Amino acid sequence: MMEILKLMGGLGEIAVFITPLTLVIGIINAIKKPEKESTPYKIMAIISAYLIIIPLIVNSILN
Repeated sequence: MMEILKLMGGLGEIAVFITPLTLVIGIINAIKKPEKESTPYKIMAIISAYLIIIPLIVNSILN
């Protein structure tokens, strides 16, 4: 189980470099677009936020 958590933490560290860009793009497009068109961008922003926050929490617990 610890190996899986360490793998998730390692992959998360890589994702932390990519996901801020998608988070910003998702937030900007969610604000710009009308309500019906902004739903995919909201989902993208939420997933990006989780990809940033969860690995940081996992790594802080493991270390």
